[in-house]
Amino acid sequence: LTHLKLHQCGLPSLPVGFTGFPMLKVLKLGLVDFPENGESQLEAILVGSPLLETLNLHFVDVRGNDAYSNAWVIRGANLRSLTISSDFDYDWQVKELPCIDEVAIDVGNYVSNIKFRGFLASFAQVRKLSLCACYTSFTGGGLLETLPCTFDNLKSLTLWTHFYEMPAIVLTFCLLRNAPNLEELEITVVKMKNIGWLQNEMYFIELVLSKAAVLRTMHLSLGCRRSKSNEDALCELMTYRRASTHARVFFDGK
Repeated sequence: LTHLKLHQCGLPSLPVGFTGFPMLKVLKLGLVDFPENGESQLEAILVGSPLLETLNLHFVDVRGNDAYSNAWVIRGANLRSLTISSDFDYDWQVKELPCIDEVAIDVGNYVSNIKFRGFLASFAQVRKLSLCACYTSFTGGGLLETLPCTFDNLKSLTLWTHFYEMPAIVLTFCLLRNAPNLEELEITVVKMKNIGWLQNEMYFIELVLSKAAVLRTMHLSLGCRRSKSNEDALCELMTYRRASTHARVFFDGK
């Protein structure tokens, strides 16, 4: 067995004497429920799959009937690609991934217990990183201004983020500062809501328009309170340089 993909099912307990899947290279689990002590069983599967190169965990429930999960480790000497999508903090740790090259992480609103600095540092050697950074719970509502690592190999960064709250903003720029060799950062759609033409908002709009070479659309939803008239704001926007010839700006969908 070299490829195993399971979707929307429940797994029984591992048999006594389980030795793993010695030839497994790809493991993809989606909406899979493990029994009690599922975290240790999943860890046993990973340990018993020494050739594993690709691991996708998409909304996998390892708690069984337990209210809380126990600490467990994601490891793999040959693992090159890791994807984790989850709404819960399963207290996972990442260790011994010497070959990891591509990582995609979306761990939702329930990650406040994860030591996120160390979690990110586990992937310091990746070449491609995709991260959903929309959640203040990444840092427990605090500001993540520094990281204990530099992503020297990172060439491609994909971020799902917003600029509604300071933690998400600071995390975004923290990642950018720690990726000195980044070659690909594409911004194709920007949406700003409840703006009032404040000067910091205008600065940000100008920055995006002048730097985002592949930008297609910018949607501006206006708030009730505005520091200047729409006409004056439009005149100012017309003076901003646009790095993308295809960039279009929409006001409230118009």
